[in-house]
Amino acid sequence: MNLKNYLKSNKLYFFLFFFTSSILVCLLVLFIERKILGISSTYHPDSEYYLNNIIRTTYSYLSFDYSLIDNIKNFFSNLFSGTLFYSISNLFHEFKHIYPFSSPYRNIIKFNFLIYAITNLLIINYVFKNYEKFDLRTIICLIVFCFMPYKLHLSVNILKEIYVFLFLVLYITYPNIYTVFISLIFGTSLRSMFGFYFLNIIDFKSFKKRKRISLILLAGILFGFFIYWSQINGSGNFSNIIDLIDQRNNADMGGRQYDNIPNFNEKGIYGAVLRSIIWPVLLLSGLFIFFSDNYIFYVIGIEIIFLNMLTLYCKKKTLFGLGIILFLIILGLYVNTFTAYFRYGYLGIQIYFLKIMFDSNQKY
Repeated sequence: MNLKNYLKSNKLYFFLFFFTSSILVCLLVLFIERKILGISSTYHPDSEYYLNNIIRTTYSYLSFDYSLIDNIKNFFSNLFSGTLFYSISNLFHEFKHIYPFSSPYRNIIKFNFLIYAITNLLIINYVFKNYEKFDLRTIICLIVFCFMPYKLHLSVNILKEIYVFLFLVLYITYPNIYTVFISLIFGTSLRSMFGFYFLNIIDFKSFKKRKRISLILLAGILFGFFIYWSQINGSGNFSNIIDLIDQRNNADMGGRQYDNIPNFNEKGIYGAVLRSIIWPVLLLSGLFIFFSDNYIFYVIGIEIIFLNMLTLYCKKKTLFGLGIILFLIILGLYVNTFTAYFRYGYLGIQIYFLKIMFDSNQKY
């Protein structure tokens, strides 16, 4: 019996092993970051915000003190705010009042581990559901993909990326009308621009099929609503969109000292356009590592280069595709520091990689 057939015949045991391994690897990475590398729990500014009592309670809208109906109303009335993770953090802090010995920080981290492990199971379960269509080489590539270092880094810190990724994976592994709405509703509640991620999933070669057109329309509607939401006091005309791009170009997005990638924001609108052209190439190729001497940039750059090698090895393709490029162009107009750019763009690359791996087996 070859390895592929062995995994198939022992699926349940493999799932249990894979789930347990995902949790244990998270624990190992957490130990390395905190005890060996000295990366603090608030290394990311967002992590500090989610743990800060004043900021967290200001943006939180869910509570154990509210009724179920009130929580549901609050959820949908704040759907496009992109602040759900503040509420998740706040619920864990409120839980401490119910169980005084509970640690909000540790419980959030544990929940992150669980979300990460469930996401991995969704990916591997998809492989087993379509077992005959995957060769052993692709299966191994997908297993390696599940344990990428930067994805693990995001999972062991108080950040919402792993939650956003879960709802992207949910749709790509179970593509139907129900999961697209679940994904959009919960994904958008976590990140307002979540709908843009669907650009990485759409098959632009088959525009005429109704499923794809529906998905494009949903992403387009969400895009239009996001523009409207971002300029509530504006009239929504072309000049206001230009103003919005100019505003995003000058926004303070807290770039790191090691973030030496040119952002061209001193050139105004033209700089934003230039950034949206150059940055996708730098990110997808991993060439941005030559602009920094920081090990985090090195890890991400090497990881992206490795993903390109995996797609080339398994599918004879690279990460350069129309969907991901369109997504990264829009992202370049929205953010003005490369630190923020790769945080947002990383999930787009992850889901586009999965699309390539699943492409011959599933249509979106």
